[in-house]
Formats: sequence, C-alpha cells, structure tokens
Amino acid sequence: MRSLLAATLLAATVFVSVEPAHAQGCLTAEACRAIRMQQQAAQEQAAANAQQQAAVAAQQRHRAEAERRRATEQQRVADENARIDAQTKAVALIEAQARANAAQQEADARAALTEETRIANLRAAEESPDNYCKEPSTAGEVIRYYNSLVRAGDAAFTAVDIEHLITEQFDAKAKTMSCHGTFVLTNGSRRDGSIIARPNVAGAIIFTFHQTQY
Repeated sequence: MRSLLAATLLAATVFVSVEPAHAQGCLTAEACRAIRMQQQAAQEQAAANAQQQAAVAAQQRHRAEAERRRATEQQRVADENARIDAQTKAVALIEAQARANAAQQEADARAALTEETRIANLRAAEESPDNYCKEPSTAGEVIRYYNSLVRAGDAAFTAVDIEHLITEQFDAKAKTMSCHGTFVLTNGSRRDGSIIARPNVAGAIIFTFHQTQY
C-alpha cells in the first residue's frame, strides 16, 4: 500500500514538472525558457519599434506643424505687405490726382487770365484813338481790299462787316497799313485775319490777307 502511494506521488510530480514543457511546445524546461526569452525579446523589440515609430510620427507632426505655422506667417506677411502696398498706391494716386487737379486749376486760371488779358487788350486797341483802321473810310477800304482778294464766283465769301477791327500798323507816309479783325462773310461765317497794304516797287498799293487770331 505504501509502495503504491509513493509511486502515485512520483508520477504526479513528474507530470507537474513536465506539463509546462508540453504546454509550451517544447521538450525541456530549458527549451521553454529559451522560447520565453525569444518571445520577450521579440516583444521588447516590437515595443522599441513602436516607440521609434511613435517618435518619428511625432517628429513628422512637429515638422508639419512648424511648416504650417511658417506658411501661415509667410501668408500673413504677404497679406500685410500687399495691404501696405495697396494703401501706398492709393495714397499716391490720391496725391497725384490732387496735384493734377491743382495743376489743371492753375492752368485754367492762367488760361482765363490770358483770355481776359487778350480781350482787354483787344478792347483797348479797338477803343484807342489811334485805331486808324476803325475809321469808317479806312474800314471801308479794308473791306474792299479783302473782297478784292476773293475769287470770282465766291460771292458767298465776300465780307460785309468787320468785328473787333484794330490797327496793327499804320504809316500814312510810307503808305503801309495792317488791320486785324473778324471778317463777317455773306454766308454768315466769320474769318479772323489781317489785311496788309503796302506799295510795290512801282508804287502801286498791293494787299495780302493773313489768317491769324489774337
């Protein structure tokens, strides 16, 4: 009886010692330890690989974020520069327009003054006591001189009156005269110019017309 119980206990002990080796698919405890060490090493390597991949991913995310921030800052600077440039151009355009307006106003003022001066000078010349051309007899001769230059058949272009008739030059002794005015023609049109009378080499008076405007 005692021998049977001892044999049973011995068999159970062997079974307990051998079971883990069979469960691990290995024949001996040493082989199981080797397998477990390989598995542990593989797990540690996998963990290290995962940690390395996580570090690389984190570094890539950091670089991507840095690039995004850099691009955002570049865009902000570009937008600010564009805004400043547009504002500068707008101010320059306003200033240029103001200068152009001032220059135009100055030019208009000069033109108006020139026109006023011209009219005043013409009026003074027309009303001058030395305006020999406006004397009725002389004015009649000027009209006749002008019409003598009109070609035959151009009756519509003959003068019937002279407005603003002034004396440009008059020398009775030398028989020279220059009278300027606006010749009113038969057809209703007007022609500005000067009739110039002077003697030729034979002493005969000749006439020329120069279309000019004061």
